[in-house]
Amino acid sequence: MYDIIINKATLNGVALALEKANLGESVLVINQYGFCGGSMTENFALLTLKDISEAELALVDEMKKERGAVLFESEEDIFFNPETVKSFLLKKLQHSNISLLFHASPFNIEMEEGGVKISVMTKDGKRTIEGKKLVDTSETKDLEKVNGEYQKVLSYSIHPILTGGLNSYDLQTAKVLKSKELNDGRVWIDLNFEANTLSEAEVKAHHVMTELTKQLNKENKRIQLAPTASQKII
Repeated sequence: MYDIIINKATLNGVALALEKANLGESVLVINQYGFCGGSMTENFALLTLKDISEAELALVDEMKKERGAVLFESEEDIFFNPETVKSFLLKKLQHSNISLLFHASPFNIEMEEGGVKISVMTKDGKRTIEGKKLVDTSETKDLEKVNGEYQKVLSYSIHPILTGGLNSYDLQTAKVLKSKELNDGRVWIDLNFEANTLSEAEVKAHHVMTELTKQLNKENKRIQLAPTASQKII
């Protein structure tokens, strides 16, 4: 039995895992994907500095020292190279005696006296893990949907990185909320669209990217990096 099970290797999740491990607690981090970072790497989201804790800020300051880590920075936001985020956070976890279970999606939670059981689906099948405490550090409250308590999500964002920006974005499938020129000349954009379900969002995201690609092609530009998933706005 672990002292604490943390769902999602977000910046917040990694900071919490390191804190608990430094106190001598046994820690397991569960993550849906095979890499760390949450929305910073899955969705290429900007990190809003006013929303993070001191422990997270300490990780940010350390990560900024990595070569080529920062692609955009303002007083309010920072955008890290997603590959830097993945490698930096993974190294921090691996060097701190923290157990990792990646490619794991929770599907059942049972609260018991003195602890909790969480069942996850992995590449190797179902696993049930016991812990004294379970903490959800996902940005979109992923564990709420396991027990059918989650809020209905109507808004999604997707953040592609382009070889160059357009003078105007005349998209029928999404609204462009933000556009940032990165240090290397590429352009990050925040595309927002509505959907009633995750499956509908995946279809709409495909349509958004297709329409954007057609517009970029007219100016000999392209999408250089596309995120793994759309970001739910709750």
